Amino acid sequence: MSESSRSAFVVVGERIRLARVARNLTQEDVAHASGMNLSYYGKLERGQNNPTLDTLVRVAEVIGASLPELVSDLATNQLPARSAWPRRGPR
Repeated sequence: MSESSRSAFVVVGERIRLARVARNLTQEDVAHASGMNLSYYGKLERGQNNPTLDTLVRVAEVIGASLPELVSDLATNQLPARSAWPRRGPR
């Protein structure tokens, strides 16, 4: 399956995992160094969480990747439908 047909969260998670493995780091190493729970980090790699920019920047630094490496070439069609987004304030 091509990256363009998969969820952005899954694509980013796979990119994070590949960079982590290339540096011979464990999930526990990255979670601890990034200041997050190991369970949350595991879900991040599996594309089950929508990470904040803060989280992505911290993880990228630990795994030696740049933020553009993690998010380049993603498209809006890979994001959840807008109706699935939480509402914030008046529209």
